[in-house]
Amino acid sequence: MNLSFYSQTSEAPCIHFGTCGGCRFQNVPYDEQLFHKESYVRTLFDSIGGEVRPIIGCHSPWRYRNRMDFSFFQKKTGEKRVGFSQKGKKWGGVDLHQCLLTNPWMMDTLQAVRTWWQTSVLYAYHPLSNRGTFRTLTLREGMHTQEKMAVFTVSGDPEYQLTSLQKEELTQVILSSHPFSSIILRTQYLAKKTATRFEEELLYGKDHIHEILHDDSGRKWIFKIGSQDFFQPNTKQAEVIYQTALTYAELKKGDSLLDLYCGAGGFGIFASPHLSKVWGIEMNATSVKNAHENISLNQVSNMEVFEGDVGALLKKNSFESHCMIIDPPRAGLAPKALQEILSLAIPKIVYVSCNPKTQVENCQILKEEGGYRLALVHPIDQFPHTPHVENIVLLVR
Repeated sequence: MNLSFYSQTSEAPCIHFGTCGGCRFQNVPYDEQLFHKESYVRTLFDSIGGEVRPIIGCHSPWRYRNRMDFSFFQKKTGEKRVGFSQKGKKWGGVDLHQCLLTNPWMMDTLQAVRTWWQTSVLYAYHPLSNRGTFRTLTLREGMHTQEKMAVFTVSGDPEYQLTSLQKEELTQVILSSHPFSSIILRTQYLAKKTATRFEEELLYGKDHIHEILHDDSGRKWIFKIGSQDFFQPNTKQAEVIYQTALTYAELKKGDSLLDLYCGAGGFGIFASPHLSKVWGIEMNATSVKNAHENISLNQVSNMEVFEGDVGALLKKNSFESHCMIIDPPRAGLAPKALQEILSLAIPKIVYVSCNPKTQVENCQILKEEGGYRLALVHPIDQFPHTPHVENIVLLVR
């Protein structure tokens, strides 16, 4: 998505703008960013119809991210950097001192780690030589709970692993920056002709944090988030996405819902008070485990989650549902899953996607082969100052 033709009248507020490979459109006024994203979705869906509703922007387009992944870089001269990849350079790194997409505490913690690392004998991991220790630092927070998590991913090579003393030092460095609920060391093991594997060691606190989402009724829903669990990176817009999708689903008591690619169960849990039954399908085993825990945390009694491939499980089980919510990966629906969805002929589908391009391709098939019409299309901006846009489509048979 290209915004270069817009009147870039705003001055980018970030000191790293132009070198950082992150949010590239800070110098485009936010209303113009929204206009372009909405226009992009309109152009994609113009050929297959559907009312495109005005894009929903972020109430606050700054400080919205609840997760950031920072990388460690080291030059041949020994210079150490922690931050993001440098724009246009595969192995270059920006030594990050400011990021306006996150809350300030993340920069405090990053600076504390940087200061400690500068005097450390430990090296940044170098992929080509498979040498070094530090790969990434992931920082997460529950925006509504204030719980914080730090995850260090390091090399599994015995020559570069941290000693007990270094682990203790690193833990104290993190805790000196801010109160944390969880500090985890994640070790990545690489070997030729062997699948990559990870092991985790809890350095401090618990192995998860929590986030709370609110629905339109004012009810609070609590979600457990582990070190590698997917959760919408923009908490406020996640609430908007969930509620908008459920509004268009128009669910009522006695209805049933099929939630495909359900992850940790967010959509299904949100919808559960309005339904007699919710079935979720998810391939990732960790996400399924979290979905079961989130169902229990929220005292949901009418939701069941199945682990496995969406296409295979749809073929194997008989789901008689009034509505289906689909939230697949960026690549869209796999051919087998798409064919099984067509065979179910469910009256109503709410299709949520972070990639409208693959979404429109799938919708074209659902329209031509499944007899669906596009009732409406609604873009939602979850990532201001970036080219990404979330999109919700309601399909009705």
